[in-house]
Amino acid sequence: MLSPTARRLRAALLAGTTAGLAAGALALLRPEPIEAAERLLYDLRAARTAPAAGPGVALVALDDETIRLAGGTYPIPRSALAALVTEARRAGAAVVAIDLLLVDSLEGALAEENAALEAALREGPTVVAAAATEDPARPGTFVLQPPLPRFEAAASAVGVVSQRQDADGKVRALRHAFPLGGGAQAYSLPWQAARAARPDLVVVEGLQLVRWTRPPRPGQPVYPEVSGARLLQAALAREGEGSPPEPDTLAPLKGAVVVLSPTAAAAKDKRPTPVNPEAVGGEVNATAVDGLLTGRAVTRTPPAADAAFAFSVALAAALLAALAAIAALRPGAGLALSGLGVAATLWGTWWATESLLSGGTWLAAAAPLLGGLLGGLSAQGALFASERRDRRVIHDALGRYTSPALVRTLLDRPELLDRFGGARQELTVYFSDLRGFTSFSEGLSPERLVELLNEYLSAMTEVVERHGGYVDKYVGDAIMAIWGAPVPAADHAARACRSALAMRDRLAELAPGWRARYGADLFARAGLNTAEVVAGNIGSRRKASYTVMGDGVNLASRLEGANKAYGTAILVGEGTRAAAGPGFAFRSIDVVRVKGKQTGVAISELIGPAEGLDEPARGWLAAWEAAMADYRGRRFEAARAAFAALSASRPDDEPARLYLARCDEQLARGAAGGWDGVHELHEK
Repeated sequence: MLSPTARRLRAALLAGTTAGLAAGALALLRPEPIEAAERLLYDLRAARTAPAAGPGVALVALDDETIRLAGGTYPIPRSALAALVTEARRAGAAVVAIDLLLVDSLEGALAEENAALEAALREGPTVVAAAATEDPARPGTFVLQPPLPRFEAAASAVGVVSQRQDADGKVRALRHAFPLGGGAQAYSLPWQAARAARPDLVVVEGLQLVRWTRPPRPGQPVYPEVSGARLLQAALAREGEGSPPEPDTLAPLKGAVVVLSPTAAAAKDKRPTPVNPEAVGGEVNATAVDGLLTGRAVTRTPPAADAAFAFSVALAAALLAALAAIAALRPGAGLALSGLGVAATLWGTWWATESLLSGGTWLAAAAPLLGGLLGGLSAQGALFASERRDRRVIHDALGRYTSPALVRTLLDRPELLDRFGGARQELTVYFSDLRGFTSFSEGLSPERLVELLNEYLSAMTEVVERHGGYVDKYVGDAIMAIWGAPVPAADHAARACRSALAMRDRLAELAPGWRARYGADLFARAGLNTAEVVAGNIGSRRKASYTVMGDGVNLASRLEGANKAYGTAILVGEGTRAAAGPGFAFRSIDVVRVKGKQTGVAISELIGPAEGLDEPARGWLAAWEAAMADYRGRRFEAARAAFAALSASRPDDEPARLYLARCDEQLARGAAGGWDGVHELHEK
């Protein structure tokens, strides 16, 4: 029979699965409403992740001033266009791409203008524009409308200027290869211009999503833009008419692939993009050239991948909503935490898709975000009724117990409430404290200290609860934990030992990061003891805490402090060593007598899992135990020799040095009477 927690979790996951299947279907089928939302979200991410424009592309703008200077008509005379090409070349342009269709013959009286333009095109690498329309009789192929043959022959290449706009009027992708039938193929103007600068460029078939860019600095155009009027001014100055433009005006053209494109209102060439609603065709072409030169592009994931992601997000939102609600101590808090869980899922989804887009991958966001929202809401609805019922059962207990782990246990097994009440039982108690806490805490502000402690205590508590323990209390940096209560566990000593080792390892893993962030070198000493103690509710009628009391608890606390004297990390009482079983490696440390007691208690150091020791380590421990036997048997010379060898093999081992000194002390005393081998333990 499923526990209440398992039943609630199952209901939430079923609701999340349903929402995930719906979201996955939307991502797979891509209906237009979802695609419209996806395009909007894509534009937001594209604008946020746009890289800075590259330095190798510039624009020559055929703006209103250029038209006025060229005679006041649009299209401008071809003689003026020839002057623009020539002056751009003189300014150092590496390639000139003309984003204008040159299809009218204009012979007769204007024949000289054609000749001037033809001559200008021959001066260096130039690309002239062509149009292409899809052939209705042969789907997938195009009909090319090239420029006049004389211009096609004079230019270095011909490039198609076809800028496909989506349903919302924005340009997001360009085609660079246009099959013409019979094996022939035309290429886009941006690709031809980029290839003139990079001959090794490889064409990409089909539509290629453009990686939109941002200006190098705020307030500037995306790409350096030079008015065509400045080039005409330079040409007129060569003929003795007027003064030339300032030299810096034409500097952006040097070494650049130059796109010559109309920007005047009369050209009607507006092409909105995800990052610029006022963009013109020339900016689109310039961005495409930049992407081809730098290798920057965007690839959209296939519908199946989007569907899998949408399903996963919905399921994750449902799971987080359920786990957050189940973990909460109050219904109101459960709803709030559940909402936070859903919000975290949605934020994580957005962050993941934005991060991927910054690397050039367009993963769907609309359907996954919708799925996450539906998954979280449906999970909350599925949890609501059962959560209220379960909360009523243990309403009083929630005011008395402060451990989230205990609350979750009571939600699953409310019958355990009747077992509390000051009963004697054998448990394992754990105490830990941070070495030098007072010293490094003085170097931190209270806020930073609290932040560090919260991170440390959270990490250690997670380990305790993962091993079935109950955190009784925190006292500053100290932790007190219990195994075997309130939920019985026959192997409580072994659980406690495993947890102590895992906490030691987890602290070692996290310590370098805390050292870098806080300047604090954290090292914890721990004491474990297994004994019969009194466990139950202690406090007033209005407020009680579940805790343990007894001599065994006091000894665990003393063992934690004794680590400092022995140079050890984890000390355990003889009860823990006996109850933990053969799965752990220990070494005998001493027999101690605590204040107020007559008999001594054997204590040991917890080394680690027995199966994790190699042969040299096993041999070293065996030699240690033999040396301890000599010491306990008052064979101090033999013990001294053994401890000397042990210390030599491990110079940093403080217990070996300690016993070497004790042997010297006993040998110096001679046959001192009354020595019972018990050390008085004063450390707290």
